[in-house]
Amino acid sequence: MLRFSVRQVWRFSNIFQIDSQRIPHTRFFLHNVHIERISNLTGRKRVVGRKAGRLSRLSAYEEDMLACFKTYKEKMGDLLVPQAFIVPSGDSSWPNTQWGRRLGRAVNRIRKLLKFQATEQIMSAEMIEGLHEIGFVQDVTQYKWDHEVLPSLRQFEKLHGNSDVPSHFVVPEGDEAWPKAAWGRKLGLTVVDMRAGKTFVSQMVESRSELEKLDFCFTSIPDRDWAEKILPALHVHRQKFGHCVVKQFFKIPSCQPWPTKAWGMPLGHIVRDIRLRKAYLKQATRDKKILNTIDFAWNRSATVWTEQVIPAIRVYSQVFKNGFIQRNFVVPSEDPWPERAWAMKLGTVIGEVRNRGTYFRHFGRDAELLDELGFGLRLSQSAWQNRVAPLLDIYERQYGDSKEISDNFIIPSEAPWPEDMWGVRLGLIVKRNFPQLSTGSEQLVTPRSTASMIRFPV
Repeated sequence: MLRFSVRQVWRFSNIFQIDSQRIPHTRFFLHNVHIERISNLTGRKRVVGRKAGRLSRLSAYEEDMLACFKTYKEKMGDLLVPQAFIVPSGDSSWPNTQWGRRLGRAVNRIRKLLKFQATEQIMSAEMIEGLHEIGFVQDVTQYKWDHEVLPSLRQFEKLHGNSDVPSHFVVPEGDEAWPKAAWGRKLGLTVVDMRAGKTFVSQMVESRSELEKLDFCFTSIPDRDWAEKILPALHVHRQKFGHCVVKQFFKIPSCQPWPTKAWGMPLGHIVRDIRLRKAYLKQATRDKKILNTIDFAWNRSATVWTEQVIPAIRVYSQVFKNGFIQRNFVVPSEDPWPERAWAMKLGTVIGEVRNRGTYFRHFGRDAELLDELGFGLRLSQSAWQNRVAPLLDIYERQYGDSKEISDNFIIPSEAPWPEDMWGVRLGLIVKRNFPQLSTGSEQLVTPRSTASMIRFPV
């Protein structure tokens, strides 16, 4: 019989456990000689023979390892031993022969050996059976997929009707509705990595049919939603209403011909965020040509003003021969009224223009046209103070308080004037609101005094 020192056996066994290319030599050695299995801590040894071409009896080392695994499972509930885990010394609940053992590393070595067990018979049959009985985890990734990730996705879909797990979502602990093995798992981040191809790649391929039943998104959610919900919904909106100026609070109806997956989606809020470049920036930039073909309103206020409000005011002036639009006036859904403005509450819009200064930049640039159509340019005190007075302050700083503002003054396209006010016919607006001024004398009105002396009916 060959005999080795503890040090020699340890070095020899390490070769078997670590270098997979030398594994075949292990079989040759075990099948032709008796080997002494020696505990690396106590020196205890037991002779292990061979039977029917394979190892058949547990060694002391194997007995201790199985006992260690059982203890770990009783304490932790599983056999997912961390790489850095070391059996605590002095703890009587653990086999004393294993105190101080780097159990995490030992588990990894056993997993490597198991890959060759079918052909090399490196471990005893009893050891293999014992590992199976205690539920030893040979493939950690597959175990986590089977016991944590996939069951959690099923539960999430059951509760929420979809598998679009938010990136911040964590499986709640202590909730029996969720798989216990997954409690505390950052499922949202796991799903993000899955879509990016960073984890569970082979498992996703094998379970693709089930993931599809859960409506799992294999790409990014924004890309999926853009292609399956938002873009189709915008097409339908264009077909039904003749334009793509989506109202801010518009929600997609839960009926045909709207895309089923988009039912109930707040399309108005989404479109607003697209315009503000807060959402779907990549998708909107990529598909800009498509959006332009359906007349997507990149600037809602400009589109509404130029394509609905101004055309409706033109027709109103032609039909009624004046520009005094009543507060309750609604654009009729018939010729000669512009189709895009049908059913628009034009009286309400004009009321907001006068009282709140809504659409002021467009109102100011089209002031001459509105004046020609007989549309009054007078504003409420609130609209004046919020919209006009700040502009008059800039005028005073630029030209001094001794210079009257002329009727044809147009805000120049330069600093310090706000860029969104460039082109506003400030002089004409001041002139049309002049009758509301109460000066008490014939003195000339400067920009600041104009802003401060206007009076409005209560």
